[in-house]
Amino acid sequence: MNTNKILAYTLFLAGEVLLVVCFLYFGKDLAINILTLNIIVTSLVYCLLFADLLVPGINLKDQSQKTIGSVGLRWIFSLAYATLAIAAIICAQTIWVLPFSSQLAIHGILLFLLLSGLFFAYTSANKVKEVYVEEKKHREGIDTMKKLTRELQLKLDANENIPDKYIADINTFLENLRYLSPCNQEEARLLEDNYAVEIRMLSNCFSSTPLPIEQIDRHIKQCEQIYQERKRLFSN
Repeated sequence: MNTNKILAYTLFLAGEVLLVVCFLYFGKDLAINILTLNIIVTSLVYCLLFADLLVPGINLKDQSQKTIGSVGLRWIFSLAYATLAIAAIICAQTIWVLPFSSQLAIHGILLFLLLSGLFFAYTSANKVKEVYVEEKKHREGIDTMKKLTRELQLKLDANENIPDKYIADINTFLENLRYLSPCNQEEARLLEDNYAVEIRMLSNCFSSTPLPIEQIDRHIKQCEQIYQERKRLFSN
């Protein structure tokens, strides 16, 4: 545990102790059950507001960043609960002087609303992750196309005997692949797989001596045709 974490937990515990001590000192005239309820509710509010210091809302290792999709909802419900809970404590002791059963019911309702809000926030975070996973799945084929084309480009750059025409063709392929969009259609996945097959076969041709010009031209033409067909496809 690093120094910042230790300091954060120390401040959290010190604040909680101070909160309890203040309630015990200033709430001596309250019934023990009401005092206990107030301490529990206030401690919950304190934990909610302190939570992001102890557990950061954004995890840099999580590429989906699903917490970003829920942080707004979580803070809205947390702040709403904190405001209403503190207001209920103050009003129940000063304005209406409610019995313990009524105060317990009020805080029970507020807690239910808080948990419902946190559930919605959790659902929202999972939805963000699902969208990310689906998007990543749809990008896998395009990423493979780019990777294989880039590998072929490096292979040709390292070989001084390759005609400039073919180097230009591969550079054009790599540039054009930037404009492909992810697609959820099965036809798109098949075209991406076909491109991968053709580009691998093309790469093998450049390993032959002498160069099989006819095969190279055929595979380049196939790659171009597959690219044009794939470019026309978008997600439904």
